[in-house]
Amino acid sequence: MDRSEGHEISAEMAQDYSAFAQVDFSQECQKLDVAIEDMLAKLEEFGSLMEMMSECSGAALSEMVPRVFAARQRLQQLFQRVDAMETFVATAGSQLARLEEQMDRAERELAAPGSLTQTFSALFQTRRRDEAQEPAVFTPPEIYRSEDFFHQRSEPLGVPEG
Repeated sequence: MDRSEGHEISAEMAQDYSAFAQVDFSQECQKLDVAIEDMLAKLEEFGSLMEMMSECSGAALSEMVPRVFAARQRLQQLFQRVDAMETFVATAGSQLARLEEQMDRAERELAAPGSLTQTFSALFQTRRRDEAQEPAVFTPPEIYRSEDFFHQRSEPLGVPEG
């Protein structure tokens, strides 16, 4: 390849690369203009809505605060029941974790064939089977009583309308 051919190839490649850099932004600008106009219209709507709210807020505030306060008082019992439910779930979760831990320990001690490694270790065990093993002592875990967390209600739990 001589020098003139290399120069022609370089010029052709430069033109190809410059074609990549030429971008028509008119469509993108048009889309951006439309988006800006939509945002301005929404901003105007929001401004007028805020204006209406500020005019009505004085009367609404004096009316709504007592209603919200009364609703909060009615909901207080529901809040207490939700708190009791959270305590119940936490207690049940911790006791379940302890029970699972005891189950895992019992399976390890009794070599329950649950996994492949336990099965193979039982097959190739060098310990004599006739040796007396101490029986494991089982202590049942403390189990929660749901009655401690939830009391019977004579009326249904609901939010009275107000």
